[in-house]
Amino acid sequence: MVDFFLTDYYSVSLFIGGVIALVSGLLVFLNNSRDSVNISWVFLSIITSIWSFGYLMLIKTEDISIATLSNIILHVAASIIPVAYVYFVLSITKTTYIYKKILYVMVPTMITFVGLSFSSFLLGEVIPKSDIGWSFSFAPVAGPGYVFFAVYFFVVTLAGAVVLGNFVRKKNLEHQNKIRLIFVLVSSMVGFLGGGSVFPLTFGVLVPPYPILLFSLYPIIITYAIIKHRLFNMKIVAAESMTIALWILLLMRTLLSGDSSDGVLDAVVLAVSFFIGSYLINSVREDVKTREEIEALVKRLRVANEHLRELDKQKTEFVSIASHQLRTPLTAIKGYSSMILDGSFGKVCDEVKDPVMRIFRSSERLVDTVEDFLNVARIEQGRMSYDMEYIDMYPLVKEIVEELFYTAQEKGVSLSLIPCRARCLAFADKGKIRQVVLNLVDNAVKYTPSGSVEVSVKEEILGRKTFVTFTVTDTGIGIPDAFVGELFGKFNRAENSSTYHANGSGVGLYVANEIVKAHHGVIEVKSEEGKGTTFSVTLPGRVQTIKGSTKV
Repeated sequence: MVDFFLTDYYSVSLFIGGVIALVSGLLVFLNNSRDSVNISWVFLSIITSIWSFGYLMLIKTEDISIATLSNIILHVAASIIPVAYVYFVLSITKTTYIYKKILYVMVPTMITFVGLSFSSFLLGEVIPKSDIGWSFSFAPVAGPGYVFFAVYFFVVTLAGAVVLGNFVRKKNLEHQNKIRLIFVLVSSMVGFLGGGSVFPLTFGVLVPPYPILLFSLYPIIITYAIIKHRLFNMKIVAAESMTIALWILLLMRTLLSGDSSDGVLDAVVLAVSFFIGSYLINSVREDVKTREEIEALVKRLRVANEHLRELDKQKTEFVSIASHQLRTPLTAIKGYSSMILDGSFGKVCDEVKDPVMRIFRSSERLVDTVEDFLNVARIEQGRMSYDMEYIDMYPLVKEIVEELFYTAQEKGVSLSLIPCRARCLAFADKGKIRQVVLNLVDNAVKYTPSGSVEVSVKEEILGRKTFVTFTVTDTGIGIPDAFVGELFGKFNRAENSSTYHANGSGVGLYVANEIVKAHHGVIEVKSEEGKGTTFSVTLPGRVQTIKGSTKV
């Protein structure tokens, strides 16, 4: 009983391993016969199954001539297996070009041992092993050079495992790919440990090769990796295998049917299942192809996105550095021209005063532009800081209106501020909000060829919350409807704006909007092209108490 179990144990292990390796290889090949990874896996699977069936025939046959032939066949396969494994590893890791020289050494060595498999130098005569109690019909015997074969087998196999192990340890390897390759590494080591357990018997060491069961686990683990982790697009392979299995079962049922009517019915079912199965396989192929194309596009998009982020970061850093370098000389130009106009260096004649005034105003505009670029860089880098406090918005707005009054007057534009006696307290950074107000009022004046610009500030109470709204209304050129949605983007300018002000940077409204959002406020715009624009900025104000106190 024990002998029968052991004989069955070895036979079943070899048979299962060979069948699974062969079926897995063929299905993968049918999935994509042109892919180098699939081809290498098919080659390794077929050679492995030949070794398995050869060894099975050796231990089961009663004919010594068949046993001798089986011994030669299994050793020819065993000579090829290590190199086939290395080729599979190089294909799946896409490193063939790196280790090409290793293959140049391995392949001639493999061919040498394939040739020696037919000689007595490598293999002795097969001998019966039934006398040792394992119920083996025959077992191989090592020749004088067999030790070199054993060294070759394990060294080449270990080299493949080392290449695969080093590749798995790469930090930039995707997690999914790493899991796949770990399965390949572990399963191959398990398989070679099981298959290599027969070496002691060949050398005459009577140790039962119990680990040979591990050989049958090798293709099972690989198949699991294929199905679980899509090693070879196994969604297609799974559909094919299930469909083919169904066809085989129906065909066997048809052929073995004793009743003619049942046979006809089974034949009809087989024909229908053939068309349905073919349609299923084609559908799965199309689905997988589409998914792979989408995944490839996503990867390309991800790479492009990362590249754009890097370029944007470099651009921001450049703008920040350049703006810092420009601000110092511009401040000096503005300061000295102001001192000249004030007479700090003596009396200035009228002929000089007008050009110096132009220098002062131009430098002032450039300083504001540079500050806008610096703010863009600060916003993008998350370095914009805010010193929040309660400020009265009306005096701040009034100061800016007075500052721009003469500029508007020179253009023939009426700039006015609606009086407000109440305090309009907003919780804000005074300097940053001043920049927002200045930008909006200045834009209104710039883009109003003639007409008026009206500014107002008011406080609104909603429940216990207070809001301060600052509004600028002009009768200028207006904004095209199609551009309103892009108004607050970086470097965006309406098409009709360059006609009236060609030197705009296109970042003022972007900065203003970001500042207002940081204050938990909102900018709204209403415009009609050719008739004017209204900008409204709403900021959080005071918190009302239950008993009527308006002071926080």
